[in-house]
Amino acid sequence: MKNNVLNTIFFSNSNLRWGWIITFYLLIVITTISIIVGPLVFILSLINYTPQPGKPVTGWSSIIGSIITLLAGYSAFIIGTHIAQRLLRKSNLSRLGLSINKKWSYNLVLGIGLGTSIVIVSTFLSWLMGWYQFLGYSWQFRPTDILLPAFILSFIASLQSPILEEVIFRGFIFQTLLDRWGLRIAVFISSILFGLAHLTNVDSNYSWLAAVISTFLAGLMFAQAYLVYKSLWLPVGIHFGWIFSGRLLNDVGIPAEKALLIVSKVEGPSILVNPLGGGAGLFELIGVGLVSLILWKIFKLSKKMNNNKVL
Repeated sequence: MKNNVLNTIFFSNSNLRWGWIITFYLLIVITTISIIVGPLVFILSLINYTPQPGKPVTGWSSIIGSIITLLAGYSAFIIGTHIAQRLLRKSNLSRLGLSINKKWSYNLVLGIGLGTSIVIVSTFLSWLMGWYQFLGYSWQFRPTDILLPAFILSFIASLQSPILEEVIFRGFIFQTLLDRWGLRIAVFISSILFGLAHLTNVDSNYSWLAAVISTFLAGLMFAQAYLVYKSLWLPVGIHFGWIFSGRLLNDVGIPAEKALLIVSKVEGPSILVNPLGGGAGLFELIGVGLVSLILWKIFKLSKKMNNNKVL
């Protein structure tokens, strides 16, 4: 009787329920990161290189610990994902969409270009409305000797969301749902979960509902990007291009002492311009819509070329 209850809770038609697959995946990833990064941080603290997230960059010595920790964390995350793929889905990272083939670099570069276009569209519209004001360049406001270490740290830190979120939501979760429920449900649920995951850092001046809806819409675009070539490199590139180009153009108007390239002042309602926290402004969503249209065109062209090859 007890075994029957456990089987009902954990299994459906002899298959582990998708909710448990995702839960165990997250537990495996968290455990792997803790095992690898935890001792590393302890060692770094002994040699006085403790990572200091959020602290201002004062030189190379202030970022070494953070860079090592970030890179170790990304590696641990990929290792944990590989283990989970093997154990829970009887598959590998290539099937997940992380294969290193002839087109992976093309997909990545294409994605970075498309992600950058989202920021360009949003920034241009903000400037057109008079809400984005160019104040100068970072070297006019910050000591030049800290610009390179700040740039490198920001570059590596900007990889965090693209790698983790795309592998989790467009990789493991989406593909697990796809196997069980089909394409439409997989796209919808993974995008909803993606939106809900951004509630932890919502801008205080931005509605939580607007944050969820806007991030959900972005999730639909990221899912579309994965489906174009069945590769995670394209959505990873879009995600990174969106985040890092936003840092370069300073599209949210962060203070001059944190600017990487352009120092700006950004005003206007958060529902239109870019909020500081989770979610996207309407101007960004216009850029998302443009990228979605381009992805649709690329998919149609790719499908046509493949059909011609078959003929």
